Amino acid sequence: MLNRSQWISRKGFTLVELLVVIAIIGVLVALLLPAVQAAREAARRSQCSNNLKQIGIALHNFHDTFGKFPVGAIDDDNRSFAWRTYILPYVEQTAMYDQLVAQGLYIPPNMGGSDTPNVDGFNTINNFVETNIGDSTNTVVGTLMKTKMAFYTCPSDVLPQFDNNGYGKANYCASVGPNVDPTNWAGCAVLKGDRLGGIMVPSNDNVKNYPSTFASIIDGSSNTIMVGEVTESEAVRTNNTGDGRYPIWPGGNNNGGCNGVNGSGAVFRATDAAYFINRKVGDESNMSFGSKHPNGAMFGLGDASVRFVSQTIDSTVYYAAGTKAGGESLQLP
Repeated sequence: MLNRSQWISRKGFTLVELLVVIAIIGVLVALLLPAVQAAREAARRSQCSNNLKQIGIALHNFHDTFGKFPVGAIDDDNRSFAWRTYILPYVEQTAMYDQLVAQGLYIPPNMGGSDTPNVDGFNTINNFVETNIGDSTNTVVGTLMKTKMAFYTCPSDVLPQFDNNGYGKANYCASVGPNVDPTNWAGCAVLKGDRLGGIMVPSNDNVKNYPSTFASIIDGSSNTIMVGEVTESEAVRTNNTGDGRYPIWPGGNNNGGCNGVNGSGAVFRATDAAYFINRKVGDESNMSFGSKHPNGAMFGLGDASVRFVSQTIDSTVYYAAGTKAGGESLQLP
């Protein structure tokens, strides 16, 4: 039998000690959480950069095949297939592209297609403009357009992966350059390709196309923005996926058309001073580049390189970066 002196004294945590331990753990979590979040954002930003790199290489391969870059959009009123569709074979989506072609995808003659006139873009293969896809008789096209394309989406973005009709989102739009004045045009004439300075611009009146070549990028391909990131704007929100400016990868949004220059935001964005990076309010925000990366957005340049551009970039430099033949000597920082 143990004597009293042989008892081993055992002592637990006091309340004060327990509170101290909890406080220390809380401090450590507070210190580590931002680091973890920063690491995750760095990984997402890297993936976004890789997406833009892949898109840039695809555009170069398209140029190697046809001697020109794809037409930005095959009409001027935000309701047709656009450049993201035409480079599908160069982003390992040949089977999907072939199915669209088999269903009647319009291909301009200067991109290897026929001389058959385009009839309002999507209407050539389904009732994309007149009705929702659920009412269309072309279920093949509808199914394809509802496919999520990971390489067209930024992992940091908060917008839903599909619009109100289930069409796949895109986070990358073509730059039409600066000098986009919403008061210049009215009616269904939204953007006129012959009046824009970007590398990929829309057609005029569904007939006249203006594809660029490397030779036409006089300012230098490494100095000219070709594509960039897009995210939320005044009209495009997580709770508003039915706006005509909601970017979907096939091209212009079926909810759009005939709603002014700033209605072209599903496919194109501008680099004018009024369309500064990460603008979130005002109608111009619907044609502005932006992202959920802190303090700026990722851009793909004409040489297929990728740059992060600060939202505080000088407007004169940003303007110059949007023109392919403006003659400016300014370069992105």
